[in-house]
Amino acid sequence: MSDADLLVIADPGVEGSSLLFDLATSVSDNVIWLASEPAFTIKNIIFSHDYSPDKFTIFTTKQIEGFHFANLMNLNEISIGISKATSGLKDFSMIITLLPELLLIHGLEKTYMFMLNTMWKIHNQNGRIFCLLTRGAQPERDEIIVGRLFAIALKLIRRFSEKAFERYILLETPVESVKEDVFPVSTEGYKTVIPPALKHKLVEIMK
Repeated sequence: MSDADLLVIADPGVEGSSLLFDLATSVSDNVIWLASEPAFTIKNIIFSHDYSPDKFTIFTTKQIEGFHFANLMNLNEISIGISKATSGLKDFSMIITLLPELLLIHGLEKTYMFMLNTMWKIHNQNGRIFCLLTRGAQPERDEIIVGRLFAIALKLIRRFSEKAFERYILLETPVESVKEDVFPVSTEGYKTVIPPALKHKLVEIMK
């Protein structure tokens, strides 16, 4: 069982969510996604990766047909939803992209305890956790404290240069056998593409 949970701190946009989706679905066909993105964005990320898992469950913060509802105001309700969605699963990935909203509504202490309990629950079922924080959506203090929960932390940076965006990944924590700590990133619509060698190593660690 891997306990190497992964956190991406990304500039605003779809790149961070798309990157997590790509990594999570490369680790396991069974995916649970606690999402704060609009349904249109979620569907386009899924379609861009040509993904059709055996079991795929999405929780969203809006009541939308085909998706499960995640009540942001009630952490216990979210936890119960996770338990039901993962019941019987022994090999799955969990994506959590609504962390910024939880920090905003519930504060650092309650969100931190929620994540500790969720991680314990997911690890006991041999699951892996992939989380996203959006840069600037929460105080830097919250990023640092929440980041300590994760064995692997990446930053996905986007900068405007010469009439185009440049994107790259910074490794915030060392990754075994990876000597570089800065990697280029490209996008294809809603799909985020990182160097194959880096992706392979991250997936290997998470498995």
